[in-house]
Amino acid sequence: MPTYAICDDWLVVSYFPQPVQGFILRAKKELPAWEPDAQVKRSLEQMPKEFLSVSVSDPRPSVKQILALAPLIGGAVRSFLPETKFDVGSLPNGHEATKHLFPNVSVACDEGKTLRFHTRASLGLPIDVAGADSYILALAAIGFFAAMDR
Repeated sequence: MPTYAICDDWLVVSYFPQPVQGFILRAKKELPAWEPDAQVKRSLEQMPKEFLSVSVSDPRPSVKQILALAPLIGGAVRSFLPETKFDVGSLPNGHEATKHLFPNVSVACDEGKTLRFHTRASLGLPIDVAGADSYILALAAIGFFAAMDR
């Protein structure tokens, strides 16, 4: 159920009503607003200063969760396929594997006739699933503002 609202001159768009409600509660100071940590601030300093959308996603919790479940899955595969040479003990600890990772930061910029995405990522995937909504919302915002200019 796509939802939108205009709050304090901001167009707020989401796939569901809860994020829009959260934005409104934060805008009205009823909930604390998100603040970037030092790593995110360093990444944002390297991005263009003017942008349409920003996406911050932290790959560390997901990698830790996958590595926590991998031995269980690997052990199950090994019990069903004993000829498999997979050594469950060779999997790294989640904390060790994520030691050098940092939050991925992406921004979308309108450069006239071009929509450009800038990303600084520690674990970049071809499509950042966590930030996919930013790309869609940036396109929606451009379409909205283009329609307003007509």
